[in-house]
Amino acid sequence: MHCGKRLQALREDRCLSPRELAKRAGLISSHVRYLENSERVPGPEILQRLAKALGIDPQELQEDN
Repeated sequence: MHCGKRLQALREDRCLSPRELAKRAGLISSHVRYLENSERVPGPEILQRLAKALGIDPQELQEDN
């Protein structure tokens, strides 16, 4: 599963909107949507912030998992 699809699935599993996840991660909601649609690739810092907001290990968001 691609990083974007994995991010979306994890967000939906936690019943979070893109806006709520963005708020928790200190991002703007459009950034989360771009990531979920694989229009952008998250760098290490963004992966860390998203993982923390989702309560998971950052490795769970990486494509090679």
